[in-house]
Amino acid sequence: MSKEEICTEFRDLVEDSECRVFDPPPSDWAMVLVYPLAATAALAVLILFCVLGRRVQNELRKKRKLEEDRQRRSQELIECAEDELKELGYPMALVSARVFLSLDKLVHHESLRDKGLLVVLDSLRAVFEFKMKNLIVFLSHQWLGLQHPDPHGVQYSAMRHAVTEIVRRGTSLSTLRDGGVALGCKFNVTVDTVYIWCDYASIAQMHRQSQMLAVGSLPVYASEADVFVIVAPAATHANTCLPCNVDTYNARGWCRAEILSKVCSTGLEQTYLSTGCEEGIEPMTQDLLDRLDLKVFDGNFSCCALGHRCPSGANRYTICDKQHLMRPMLGLYSLMLRKSDCEGVQAILNYIENAKAAFFPETFQFKKGDSKCEERELFGPLVGMMEQYVMRPESSDLVARRSYTNEARHSYHGHAIQIDELGTLSAALDRQPSAATAASEGCSAMQPASTSPPSDEQPPNDRLKAMQNKTMIVSLDDE
Repeated sequence: MSKEEICTEFRDLVEDSECRVFDPPPSDWAMVLVYPLAATAALAVLILFCVLGRRVQNELRKKRKLEEDRQRRSQELIECAEDELKELGYPMALVSARVFLSLDKLVHHESLRDKGLLVVLDSLRAVFEFKMKNLIVFLSHQWLGLQHPDPHGVQYSAMRHAVTEIVRRGTSLSTLRDGGVALGCKFNVTVDTVYIWCDYASIAQMHRQSQMLAVGSLPVYASEADVFVIVAPAATHANTCLPCNVDTYNARGWCRAEILSKVCSTGLEQTYLSTGCEEGIEPMTQDLLDRLDLKVFDGNFSCCALGHRCPSGANRYTICDKQHLMRPMLGLYSLMLRKSDCEGVQAILNYIENAKAAFFPETFQFKKGDSKCEERELFGPLVGMMEQYVMRPESSDLVARRSYTNEARHSYHGHAIQIDELGTLSAALDRQPSAATAASEGCSAMQPASTSPPSDEQPPNDRLKAMQNKTMIVSLDDE
C-alpha cells in the first residue's frame, strides 16, 4: 500500500504530521457564498431594470396618449367653437315691438309663448331671411332682483322708451344697417317690423336645460341683432338694496359678453345706451366704449357668488357660467382673427392683445358652496391653438361662410339670392307664396297669423310641451 492509502485507511494509527500532506486543501467558504450571491444580485438588478424600464415605457406611452387625447379634444373644442358661430345653438325667440310696448311690465318667456306672442327662428338661415323684412333689437340689461329682472318696472320703462325711439328713427335705421351701407332689402320700420330680443321674454325661465342652451347662444344672438341697446337706468337692486347703473351693468360678466359680441361683429354701428326715459338713447362712441371693461371673465357672475349650488339639491353643484361662455368666446375670437383686416375689429384685437391673459384665462377659481376655491382649467392652451388653426392655409374661411355677410345681403332685391350652404338661401325668394312668408322656412312662428312652419317640421308648441310642467323660475346669471 502506498503511504497515502495507509494514511487514508489507518489515519488514527499514523502520526498526524506524516498524513497531513495528503489532506485536501481547506475550502474558502466565503468565496463559495460570494459568487452565487453576486450572480443572484446581478440578476435581480437586471430584472429590476427591466421592470422599471417597462414601467417607464408604459408611463411615457400613457403620457403620450393622454397628450394626443388632449390635443384631439382641444382640436374638437376649437372646431365646435367655430361651428357655434355658424349655427344657432338654440332657437332665437323674439317678440314684436307692438306686443312689447303693449305690456305693463316685463313678461316671462313661457307666458308669451303660451299666448302665441313669440316668433321663433330656428337657424341662422331663418334669422337671415327674417331680417330681410324686419329689424331685430337686442336689449341688454342687468337684473334688478334675484327672481325677477325688474321688480319695480324701472328697466321696462327705459326699454319701452328706447324701443319707441328706435321705431321713431326707423327710416335711418333701416337704410344704415351693416356699417352704414344701404341695402337692397329696404322696408318701413314700424312697430310691426321691429322685433325685440330681451332675455326674460326670449329665454326659457322654467326649463333649466333649455335655458342653459339659450344662454350659451347669447353671443350669437347679440352679434345677429341689427340694433343693440344697453339699458342701464339708475335703480336700486330689490334684494341687495345696492345702487345699479352703467357701472354695475358693466361689472356683470354676461353683459360684457353681449357687448363684446356685438362690437366684434358689426362695430359700434347701431349700438346705443339708454340710461332712463328722460335721457333718450345715446349712440355708443369710441370714448364711451373705452370707459367700459370688456374683459368678460373678470366680470361678476351670480353662480360664483352663490357657490355654484344646484337649486335641486344641497350637495349638488352646477358648472360655472364661465365654462358655459368659454366656447362662444373662443369662437368669437376666431371670427375676430379672420376679420382682422377690418379697422373696428383690429382695434378690439389690439385691446385684447394688451390683456390677453385676462380676456382668456387659462384657469379659474371654482368655489363649491362654502368650501375653499379650487383651480380649474378654462381656456388652457386653446387660445394659442386657435391662433395657429386660423393661420392654417387649409382652414375654412369662417367669415365668408357667415350667412349675414354684406355681399349676401346686397344680392337681395326681391329676386333669387345665392349664398353658400351654411345658413343660406338655395332657392329664389319669389318661389315663396307671398312676402309674408319670406321668413317661414326654418322659422317657427308661435303666432299663426304672421308666419307658419313648414309641414315637415315639428310645431314649436309640441317641441316645447316639456317646458310647461316646470314651475321654478330661475334667474339668469348674466343679469
